[in-house]
Amino acid sequence: MRLLEKTGMKREGMHRKILPVGGKWFDNYSYAILEDDFLKENF
Repeated sequence: MRLLEKTGMKREGMHRKILPVGGKWFDNYSYAILEDDFLKENF
């Protein structure tokens, strides 16, 4: 998650306990970046 935020992406959502792995449930986070923000950060 830190890598995504370092690249300028913003966390837009969280789905709680949606991923079952090994008998446990994990949260899923959604990240996005607008094209304008991407161009500012990378060019």
